[in-house]
Amino acid sequence: MTVRVDNQAGLVVQVDAVDPAGDRVGLGEAKPGALATFQEIPDIGASWTIIAAYGGQEVHRETLARADLADRNWTVTIPASATDALEQAGYL
Repeated sequence: MTVRVDNQAGLVVQVDAVDPAGDRVGLGEAKPGALATFQEIPDIGASWTIIAAYGGQEVHRETLARADLADRNWTVTIPASATDALEQAGYL
């Protein structure tokens, strides 16, 4: 599978997918303001939770049904506001 992450935030984020059992699959890093494509991702089931983190701190979490993710062309958006607090703290 291929998953795309549209990182609209101002910081590089680590993106992981979590299955319903809580097992985590590291997808990789998404650069700020860019669309990252992660290939050869295992199908983790009917429900996907996508987590974006910066410096080990979670900044965005979204849970989607597999069908909804497919309807979005396997693309998840990290909103620009996700890293606002970190940016204001001087991490940018």
